[in-house]
Amino acid sequence: MRARLRRICSLAAWLLPLATLAFFACEKIQGEGGGVVAPTKDEPYIIECLTCVAVDEQSKPVLVTSTFVVDDVVYVWIRWGNWYKTHVVSVKWFDPEGQLQGHREVELTSDSGHAVTWFFIDTAASAPAGDWWVEVYLDGEFMRSQIFTLVSG
Repeated sequence: MRARLRRICSLAAWLLPLATLAFFACEKIQGEGGGVVAPTKDEPYIIECLTCVAVDEQSKPVLVTSTFVVDDVVYVWIRWGNWYKTHVVSVKWFDPEGQLQGHREVELTSDSGHAVTWFFIDTAASAPAGDWWVEVYLDGEFMRSQIFTLVSG
């Protein structure tokens, strides 16, 4: 009985390191990390950015989605924080091939510290289906991109 117990313990002593090695060798990632950057006092930032089918009379997004039918109007709606001066917001719309399909900009001043901007593109029936994106710029500096999909109707 002691000999058998000794063999089991010896086997366990070999299997435990092998199982541990196999477990860690099969990981799906090689590392991870993170970081935090706080905006400066004078720097506006995006609180929320989304695509939707319309914007209502109270400047609220209607039917938030990232999937649209070819020939739809696509809105990008952006809520800003820390907005106290005059700034220029611009957007560029790109099709699935990366071709610029539209560009628009507005200048806005806010005393409340908050701002809401929205832009739209009216896609044509001939617009290619696929993943489109819109890039958002503040005073000429890239802030964010938003991907949306056009599907054939």
